Amino acid sequence: MGKEQLNECKEVTLLIDATTLNKAINCVYDTAEKAIGYKPNPLDLVTFLCFAALDSGLPHNDMNAKTKINFIYNESIQELDHCDSSNFEKELNHVGIHFGMGDFTFNSFPTAGMTNCGDMLLNALGAFVIDNQIHNLGVICNYDIIDDVQRIIDDTNKKRNDISITLTSIGPQENGINLFDVLMGSFNFTEEEHQKIENYVSLK
Repeated sequence: MGKEQLNECKEVTLLIDATTLNKAINCVYDTAEKAIGYKPNPLDLVTFLCFAALDSGLPHNDMNAKTKINFIYNESIQELDHCDSSNFEKELNHVGIHFGMGDFTFNSFPTAGMTNCGDMLLNALGAFVIDNQIHNLGVICNYDIIDDVQRIIDDTNKKRNDISITLTSIGPQENGINLFDVLMGSFNFTEEEHQKIENYVSLK
């Protein structure tokens, strides 16, 4: 997960593979629907991004904090499923919101047929880790590039002592956060629904 989060910087940058995030959202939503017997409420995207930012070093309840969110998406999907206000071009690009967690700004970058999301994320990550203005960085990626991401993190940690990088992904990993766990807390399930989902998953 990198070094201890540098909270005094009051700024977090998130780099998100939107295709991976969308796959995980569908997995959690479909599992929840089978477990509770009806369609769950949509994902609260702002809640999810708050959790991701907090995991990556965002100070709690600091209205002066800043979170820069960068989505990389394949143009085969135009928005996140089961999630309100999530169109990459119209609602998650060059926009910002201000609330109790500070300023959240959104930018979305299509692969435009040039490469896949994983390769584009690795290229972006390589640029972000040499940006001396970035000190708290969160990366959400697919498990198939975890080793490549971890190599970049390890190499960066040897060169910089002023950056903390948090890795969130699908699947097992030694140093990082499970994306499914973050999503489970972002759907605003009731305690009863959460228990039904846990019981359903434990029986599979």
